Amino acid sequence: MTPEQLEKLAIFHTENQRKNIAEIRNWILQLSIISGAIIGFTLPVLGSSPLIKNSCLLVSGLFLLWIDIILGLGYLRAVLSRENNRLAEQIEDLIKNHNVLSSIKKDGRNYILDILYFIFVIATLLIIISMIDF
Repeated sequence: MTPEQLEKLAIFHTENQRKNIAEIRNWILQLSIISGAIIGFTLPVLGSSPLIKNSCLLVSGLFLLWIDIILGLGYLRAVLSRENNRLAEQIEDLIKNHNVLSSIKKDGRNYILDILYFIFVIATLLIIISMIDF
């Protein structure tokens, strides 16, 4: 590969990562707005609204929303790690074939998504548990 092709490859992968990060930010913002609206509407009127006949249905609905969000975050994490591993393989190939110097690690973990995932799980479980009468 020529230096121009290497530069184009690096720019392509960098832009692809920026696009993925922007999509994740937009998705998390939309999810936060939707879940905030659901929780903000239902919690104040939980005991006094004629719309809510059974608080167990509300808890189960929030639990299903929680499952959906967890599956979405897990999918995003898998996609990002797969794409990063592909990029690392291509960089390793460039290092072997073209004597390019780089310090890219393969199979690197993205711990920020793990931390966000854990915080979200704990927060939603606390919200659901707070609505249950013991």
